[in-house]
Amino acid sequence: MASVRRERLAAQFASVRFETAPGHQLQVDFGQKLVPIVGHQVRVHFLVADLSCSRRLFVKAFQSGRQQDWLEGQAEAFLHFGGVPRVVLGDNARGLVEGRTGFLLELKE
Repeated sequence: MASVRRERLAAQFASVRFETAPGHQLQVDFGQKLVPIVGHQVRVHFLVADLSCSRRLFVKAFQSGRQQDWLEGQAEAFLHFGGVPRVVLGDNARGLVEGRTGFLLELKE
């Protein structure tokens, strides 16, 4: 049973690396962290944009995670990476979608 338990535990923490061709996909998400600023705890929101092909990151701090922050952060990520990918993938972005469906934006030729 110990080996079965180890396998189940390992499966819970295992992840599959998803890679795409260069320029195909950018994964975008927001996170947040309490940061001490001048003796006060301030909640800072971070947009993280991750190129699926290389795992290069772009990170920008915001005061919130509203739609305007998403749009501004993604535009700056496009400038940082030097172009716009074919697909932008987000995971249940509270500032952009309702429910638990996530979003996928794909550029059409």
